[in-house]
Formats: sequence, C-alpha cells, structure tokens
Amino acid sequence: MKQVTVFCVVVVMWMVSGASANVEVFEICTGSAKQQNPSLDGRYTVWQDDRSGATNQDIYAYDLQTEHEFAVCTAPGRQRYPSISGDLIVWQDDRNGKWDIYGYDLSVEQPQDREFVISEHPHNQEYPAVSGRFVIWGDRRNGTLDLYGYDLMDQVEFEIASHPTVSLMQPDIDGDWVVWYDDRSGLYQVYACRLEFPIPDGGFEVLHVSPSDNAQGFPSVSGDRVVWHQQNSVGGYDIAGCNLQTGESFTVFEGGDGRYPSVSGTTVVWEDYRNGKDRTDIFGRDLASGGVFEISATVAKQARPVIDGQTIIWQHNEDLWAAYLLEPTVLTVIWPDGGQMLLAGSEQDILWQTEGPALEQVKLEFSADDGTNWHVIEPNVPDTGAYVWQIPEVDSPVCRVRVGDVGGSGAIGVSASVFTVFQCDPALTADLNGDCRVDIADFAMFAEQWTQCGNRYDPDWCWQ
Repeated sequence: MKQVTVFCVVVVMWMVSGASANVEVFEICTGSAKQQNPSLDGRYTVWQDDRSGATNQDIYAYDLQTEHEFAVCTAPGRQRYPSISGDLIVWQDDRNGKWDIYGYDLSVEQPQDREFVISEHPHNQEYPAVSGRFVIWGDRRNGTLDLYGYDLMDQVEFEIASHPTVSLMQPDIDGDWVVWYDDRSGLYQVYACRLEFPIPDGGFEVLHVSPSDNAQGFPSVSGDRVVWHQQNSVGGYDIAGCNLQTGESFTVFEGGDGRYPSVSGTTVVWEDYRNGKDRTDIFGRDLASGGVFEISATVAKQARPVIDGQTIIWQHNEDLWAAYLLEPTVLTVIWPDGGQMLLAGSEQDILWQTEGPALEQVKLEFSADDGTNWHVIEPNVPDTGAYVWQIPEVDSPVCRVRVGDVGGSGAIGVSASVFTVFQCDPALTADLNGDCRVDIADFAMFAEQWTQCGNRYDPDWCWQ
C-alpha cells in the first residue's frame, strides 16, 4: 500500500476577536449504572450503558428534540462503542462469543426490523465508526487490527488499510476521510486516507498526517480538519490539528494537559486536566475566533466529550451530561486596528465592537512587544465601545491593544495587526505646540509672541 508523508505547514494566527463560552448545560442520563462512550449526530446521542450489568452492556439513545430516552439494543452479551450518523447506529457486539459489527436503522418503521448485521467474520471486529453510507472498524482477521469498511448502499465490504506488524487504532470517519493512529514508525502517529471508488490499484493512499517526535493519538475528523492529542514537554498533552486538504497544521491547545479531542466544523472540545486528574473538565476552542472557553468545570470527573454542531455530550462521573453552545459574544477592536502612527503621550480613542449578548465591563490592555507582555490600561470600564486613552511614553513599532470581558466568559478582541507608538525626536526644538511637527501652527504661535518679552516685572528689559 502506497504511503505519502504530509509535511504540514505550521500556520500562526492572531486571535483578532474572541467568543465567549455561552453554554446551556443539562443532564442526559443519570441512572444508577455507568453510561460511557457517547456518540452524537444531529438530534440523537447514543451510548454504552451498564444498567443490565457490566458483563451485559447495552446500547441506549436519547432524542434531543423530544427529550426521550430509548433502548437500541439489549441483546444478551456485551454491546460497546456505539457510533451514529443520521438514522444509523452501529456498535460492536459479542452475543455470538466474539466481537461482530451490528447496525440499527432508526428510519425503519417497525422497531423489530431495525437491527441488522454488518460484519460477522470469524475473527473479532472492533471500534466501529459510521458516516453516511460508510461503516468502518478495526478487524483482526489477519492478526493485528486492520481497517475494513462496508458500503451500506452497494452492500460491499472492502479493506481500507493494513500493516503486517502493528494495529491501526481508534479509527474515525467523516465523509470520505478516514483517520487513525498506529506505531509503524516506532512511535504512535496519526494517519489518514481518503476513500475513492473504484479502489485504486494498490489500495488507498495512506498519509502520515503530521510527523512529530512526540507520540500522538485519538484523532477526530470533521470535513477536511483532523485533530488529535500529542505528548508535550511538560508531561501532558497538547491538542494539535491539520487541514487534510491544504496540509496546514495548527495548534488548538498547548502547554497544559488536554486529551481525547472531538471536532465539528471549527469547534474543538477536549478533556482538560488543569484542575487535576480527579476532577477533569471540558474545554473547547473556536478555531474561527481563536477563543479557548470553559464548557463544564465541576467537582467531578468529566471525560470523553463529543461534539456535533452546537451540541456537546460527555461523561460526568458515571452519568451523561450535555451542553448547547448558544450565541457567543464576540469582541472586535475597531481602532487602533493596525498600521496607525500614534504619538506617545497624546490622547487617542480606543474603539471596539461587541456582537451577541452584551457585556457589563471590559478590561483594556496594551502591548508594546506584539503581545508577548500585556499592561493594563483599565481593569474595569463599561462596555460602551469607546475609551479615551492616554498613550504611554514608549517607543515601539509592534504595539497592539486588547479588549476582554472581565466576567470570565473568555471574549477577547485584539488589534488585527501592529501599530506604532513613537516618541518625538528631541532635536525638533521648533515644535512649539508639542504635536511632533513644525508647521504653520508653530509659526502662528511664534508670530503671536513676536517682540514680546518674558520678564513680567520689566517688559522693557528685553530691549535694553
């Protein structure tokens, strides 16, 4: 099978506006047993449920529109790792003494006719995922976990990717992109391939998404965008990503410990360890605005979030919780937004725009080193969109201002590009009015005082 390494171009972007985390959190399932491994698409979320016992796990679902819970599969044995796309639910099932892949079609009118077998090869099939017409899974028919797929429309099974000595782990699919991770290089890395039919001679082309000296794992894909967690130098995990179409790589979160990301469109969510391993939280980032925001931070262990559109589901201890991302507040710096020449010591207006839910107070900050260090202009000012600023006595061509919500929502706006604050050349002694230019205004001041004497006790002294 042909393999190509994608050398992703690192893209560094300034966050010029920031969105707040305006979320509505609610409970999905709080039964006495454990609910885990949720999946989400549109109006339905599905999960693995222990209410019949840890050795007899079932698949349950919840309709977010009708707020109704229902059983998908309560067959003997264990049903695990469900995945949903539209009306189709898939999972791995050991009712026959080994792991097979089963499906359930919600669009079929009679519930007893909805379940069907997708793959029951003599060896184990595990970790299914579904998107549209394609179901994929890890398959042990050759010993290690290879990736196989099934076309629901043409009812054809096919091999996606394999390796003679390593297992291809935790596959995910969206559209025609399939992603997974394996250690064929001696270190766990993320790989991808694009499904195309008829299958090319030699099989699908395998892409090494973003080669790294740090271990990677648990990729999630949405459209052309894939994200994963990656070990960092501080003993935790960063969240990294790549656009599979353009080859541009990007950082979602770094310098802390974030794991098990999920992506939908431009929003990434993850399990966050900033408050300790016993009370992990759920955080997210809007890649369009750049803002990192808190979704749920409670005294509980919250894990394995999944996102679809504006809906997020995650494990809250042994329950399932959810959140809707509501309309965000977006702050945008209007002026100075970059390119201006501002005289140190002068007064200028800082102007900004607030879109979405209104804020009460904002904090204004200034940086003279392109955002490396920030200095507070005012810690609390009303969100009126304007502030008269006494420019500090600095001299720098790489300045920015920042406006941020003080209420903890995370909404931040930053000058789109750098501007210059300069101190006037002291050699310009003919600048009589202090505006750092010699012009007719200075001449008018000179002419107005022509032949006048500054000795107020004896005005004739100057001419003696």
